[in-house]
Amino acid sequence: MDEDETNDEQPPPATYLVKSAREVESWLITLAIRVQWRAKKYEEAYSWTEKGLNVIDAHLAECSASVSDDDAGGLHPLLARLLRYRSLTSESLPPSARSALVANQRSELAGRHTTAVLRRDADVSATVLNIMLRDLLE
Repeated sequence: MDEDETNDEQPPPATYLVKSAREVESWLITLAIRVQWRAKKYEEAYSWTEKGLNVIDAHLAECSASVSDDDAGGLHPLLARLLRYRSLTSESLPPSARSALVANQRSELAGRHTTAVLRRDADVSATVLNIMLRDLLE
């Protein structure tokens, strides 16, 4: 009988570790964006915001597949933070690159606002409204 085979199995990580890992990962991405933005590396910061939004959207899709919306935990405020950083970094880009990006984001922002209102998420809703109003005022 091989005892090595039975001892190699490790239990799956606890649920709270998985949830906190998603939040920590998203927060670290926002930290990297802020560092890039403050160093005036706007293109890199913008690409990080897009990557961060893809990551957090994947986490939110994973959470929505479960029964309760409580699994999302602190991801919604981080989503609002990422959207705000994307707005800040896109405002710092040259006007030629910015106009095409902003035009493509309008429908996405409208969809995110609708989802936030249905979810009763004040953070994302307010952030998206601010971004859309800033876009309209320019």
